[in-house]
Amino acid sequence: MDMRIGGRIGLVVGLTLMFFLAVSMAATGVLSRYVLHSMAAFDAQMAQMIHQIQVQVEHTAATNNVPKEDIAYVYSQEFNVWFMLMGFAILSAIVLTLSAVGGAVSGLLRTPRSQG
Repeated sequence: MDMRIGGRIGLVVGLTLMFFLAVSMAATGVLSRYVLHSMAAFDAQMAQMIHQIQVQVEHTAATNNVPKEDIAYVYSQEFNVWFMLMGFAILSAIVLTLSAVGGAVSGLLRTPRSQG
């Protein structure tokens, strides 16, 4: 095994990990919201984060003369979904990078050395 193969194995493991993490997070969210009705704390945290972003956007809009149609997007449900998906995308990129680098390093360590 060399560094390239180790990196590929690490990437496949990272993709598999992120797939199962996404499926489990989605299933947990659906069960928590519609079966257990226990998403109030999550909704409060999300509302607080979105409110902080809205305050920053309003401050920026007041100083830069941004149209109100552009500001209205921050208050939409589409923005909330985008915010969550971007957070998961960043987490996925970090996990994939670390797993590929870890696989490459382990492949490098397993490469046979010449007796030269």
